[in-house]
Amino acid sequence: MPRFAANLSMLYPEMDFTDRFAAAARDGFRGVEYLFPYAHPADRLATLLHRHGLQQVLFNAPRLEWLPLEALCYSACQAENRLTLSLAPGAECIAWDVTALGLPHSGQPFAEGRFTQHIEVPGIWMERGTIDAADALLMGGRLGLAGHRCLASVFFVAGEALPRERREAALDAARAVIDAHALRDTAGATSPHPQVVVVRVLAPVVEPAMELLRQAWGAWRTHLWGLPARLPRIWAM
Repeated sequence: MPRFAANLSMLYPEMDFTDRFAAAARDGFRGVEYLFPYAHPADRLATLLHRHGLQQVLFNAPRLEWLPLEALCYSACQAENRLTLSLAPGAECIAWDVTALGLPHSGQPFAEGRFTQHIEVPGIWMERGTIDAADALLMGGRLGLAGHRCLASVFFVAGEALPRERREAALDAARAVIDAHALRDTAGATSPHPQVVVVRVLAPVVEPAMELLRQAWGAWRTHLWGLPARLPRIWAM
C-alpha cells in the first residue's frame, strides 16, 4: 500500500509553516518533507515532529557558498570580472564579490584603466557597470564612489521565489548588521527580485568592507539556514 508524505512547503499555504505539522498529523500523514527549513531552529523542528508523531523523510535544498578573495584592479588594467549563477529549484546560494581599485596602503592608486563588473542570475537579476579611472565624477563625486576605492556586495540567491517571510528575515538580519557597523552610511540591503537579496557597501579600503560582509554572511547563515556562523579555516591563513 503506498504511503505518502506531506510536503509542508506546498500544502496548507494559508497556515504559518510551524502550524502545518499539526495539520499534516490531523490529515493522517506520518511523514513530512519540506524545501526551506532554515528559518527555524533545528531543535524547534525536532520538537514539532515529536509532538505530532511525525517523521521527517526528506528536505531537498542544496546550498552553495561562493566567497572568493577580493579582485585587485591595478592601475592601467583593462579587465572584466564576470560571475554567472544558475540555480535549480530548491537550491540556494550565498555569494559575494569584492573589488579593490588600486592599492591605497602601498601608494599605488587606480590612476588609469577600466574595469567592468558583471554579476548575473540569468533571467532573474543582472548588475553590470564599468569604472573608468579617468571619470572624475564617478571616482570622486558624491553620486559616484565619493573617493572610496572598495566596492563590495554579498547576495543571497534562491532557485525559486523566496517566501515573503524569509526575504524579510534576510533583509532584517542584514540591516541589523549594517546599522551597527561603521560603514552604515555607505551600505544598504535590498531585494531586487523575489529570488535575490543583496547587501552593497562602499569603503575606502578592503578590510572594513570584508568585515561587514562577513557579518552579513554569518547572520544569513544563522537566520536562513539554521547553521552557525563558523568561519572557514582558509580565512585564518
